[in-house]
Amino acid sequence: MERAAASRLQSQRDMLRELEELEAAVQSVANELKSRPAKSTAAQKWHFAHGVAAKAPRIEVLVGADFVPKSTMKFWLTETVRLEWQKARVDLGNSPVIRVTGVSENFADGLFDFVPAQSSKGEPPVFQHQRLRSLWMFLGKDQNWWIGSTSDKSGRTPRGIAHMCGPIQPGVVPKADMAFAVSVNNAWEQRRVQVEVVDGLRACDCWAEAARKAGPLELWGCSELFGAFAPEEAGGRGRPPVYGRGQDGGTVLFLGQDGCWCIGTSGEGGRLKEGRIRSLQSVEPGTLPDDPSIAWLERGPQEWSRACGLRFCAPEAVAAAWRAARERAAADPVMRLEGSPGELGYDGLYDYIAEEGREDGPPCFMHQINQERWVYFGADGCWWVGDKEFVVNGLTKGRLCTSPAGGGGERRRKAFSPLMFRRR
Repeated sequence: MERAAASRLQSQRDMLRELEELEAAVQSVANELKSRPAKSTAAQKWHFAHGVAAKAPRIEVLVGADFVPKSTMKFWLTETVRLEWQKARVDLGNSPVIRVTGVSENFADGLFDFVPAQSSKGEPPVFQHQRLRSLWMFLGKDQNWWIGSTSDKSGRTPRGIAHMCGPIQPGVVPKADMAFAVSVNNAWEQRRVQVEVVDGLRACDCWAEAARKAGPLELWGCSELFGAFAPEEAGGRGRPPVYGRGQDGGTVLFLGQDGCWCIGTSGEGGRLKEGRIRSLQSVEPGTLPDDPSIAWLERGPQEWSRACGLRFCAPEAVAAAWRAARERAAADPVMRLEGSPGELGYDGLYDYIAEEGREDGPPCFMHQINQERWVYFGADGCWWVGDKEFVVNGLTKGRLCTSPAGGGGERRRKAFSPLMFRRR
């Protein structure tokens, strides 16, 4: 948290310095205006006006319309416009998190962060949704505040899922109870939207803190991707960490722009592409993949479905689970396997062999009669029945195995039923 506070303090110092520069520029223009002689000819007045225009060559028109009275229409010197926006940026630097309520509960509502790097000195501030990272609040070229996509934000395109009703004046950021037009079924619907400043950390601060705690993780519940994922990018500059799969350099675990954790691939230029596994919902900033509250989905031939047995575990948690499993096996050392195909000869009683394997590794069981027949944990995250020679390296060469186990191999019970195993 101290690093987050230091980062915000430095950003605030930079914006205050930029504010002083803009105030000096506005004061220079004001001094020029005061220097016009009290009495002068028309030619002298126009000559003076041209000189001022050279100092401030652009005048921005904030509102334009038909020839009707417009109380919101006003001409501003560019320097003054930039000064007002810089004041707003400085204020937001002190309280950079806002809450939006009333646009769309499932999509756009939530916390937005003021992101100084997304706009320059004297420009309107830009806000990014904390969870849905491709959603932004920005000032469009029509001088309305919009909530839209990354591409809309980049060009200040007046397009998105919602916008404030009516143009604004320089330095005015959304606040309190405001009228918004929200896109609903391809039509604009008028709504009252609440925008309020809240106390709390920015998403980048949460991810920077989480990245310092991020370590290797193991994926359980999926035999094809079972194994270790290690952080490759530890949340640089406040970004979520990206994990690479040790056995396959092209497979990565990353946080998508929709705020969901995804397992996919890393292509040319580091471009990340979603694959067949993702979290059910977007996560709060700083939530790492091993958080037990995360539910997972797996893509099937037709649609996504819940993957109830899938989860990420820290290696320490897995080791603790195996130690507990060994303690249970030592207290109740005999298990029965029944229901396997008769010609395999796998049914019968199996004894827990404490000397086999590591103390923090999976337990192994030897058939009481055929001592070359073992139940052991394979390198694919499944329990297998196979020969003794396969046990040491967890070789997946047996003829019977379970579906993938969870962290700590919770599928080991008093008796293995035929439904738990599938024939190979």
